[in-house]
Formats: sequence, C-alpha cells, structure tokens
Amino acid sequence: MTSEYSLEWKYMPVTGYLIDQKSNKVIWDLKSEDSKWPKHLFTVSISQQKEFMSDPELGWNWHKSWNQPDINYTINELFEPSITFSGLKFGTTSQNNKHSKFNLIFLLFYSRKEEVLILDSQISSDVFFDSRNRSNHKNGEISQEMFIDLFPLLLIDQILYK
Repeated sequence: MTSEYSLEWKYMPVTGYLIDQKSNKVIWDLKSEDSKWPKHLFTVSISQQKEFMSDPELGWNWHKSWNQPDINYTINELFEPSITFSGLKFGTTSQNNKHSKFNLIFLLFYSRKEEVLILDSQISSDVFFDSRNRSNHKNGEISQEMFIDLFPLLLIDQILYK
C-alpha cells in the first residue's frame, strides 16, 4: 500500500487494506465505497503549506525533529469545511524502522453502530524520515515493510497542545 516516488508530491486514492501485523487480520478495507453513497455530493482536496524535501537517492524526505508542513484537508461542498493539521512530528525515524518509508493516510468515514463506511481515503507519496545519523546509512537498503501508527480516534474532537 505504498506509492512510488515521483517528482510530484501527491495524495492518491488508497487501494488496499489496513492489516494488523501481529494477527495478520484486516482492520479496515481502505478503499472508498463509492457504490454506497453518491460521490457527486462532495470531493476532498489535500494541500500542504510546502512540499517535503526531495533527494534523488532517498526520494521525498524530512527530518524527524522538524514540524511537518501544515496539511489542509478540505471537503469541497456547499460550505467547504476544512481541517488544518499543524505542528505534527514523527516520533520515530525510517532508520529505526528498517529504513522504511512512511505514508500519510487520510480517511473520511461515516460510522453508525457497527458499520463503518469509507467515504474517501487518500495516501501520500512515500516519505523517508531522517535522523542525524543518516550519513551512516547513505547507501543502505530501503525496506518496504509496513509500519502503522494510528491517530487515536478519541483525540479527534480534542484540542491538542504542544
């Protein structure tokens, strides 16, 4: 469920599953379920204050200790609600995760009782999150093993402080 490096930073529709690595069970099918709701009601756009850095060897990359660029998630409809994620940092690095690249995944879903309906799902281009000791691994093999850290749903409605 990763995207390929290209010269353009982008978010693309997700076409995969979120799987618990320990039990190998599917947590969510992340594909949007277009057939269950009228797609023409809204569209989603994701933009960033600036792009991540680009390197011919690593592709898109960012330093762990830097705040990520502000990410604006907008639902384009009559009143265009928007959410801005700012001041986000990763708590780990690609080096600490077998040189794996990371992806940002945005899900818009509707939940009622036991039913979860994915309205839209987008995945970012691959990003290598650096640390100070990158030079020790300059030409190291970059793993494609998946690492998942979910944003706790209980925090969605809360104001977070640094």
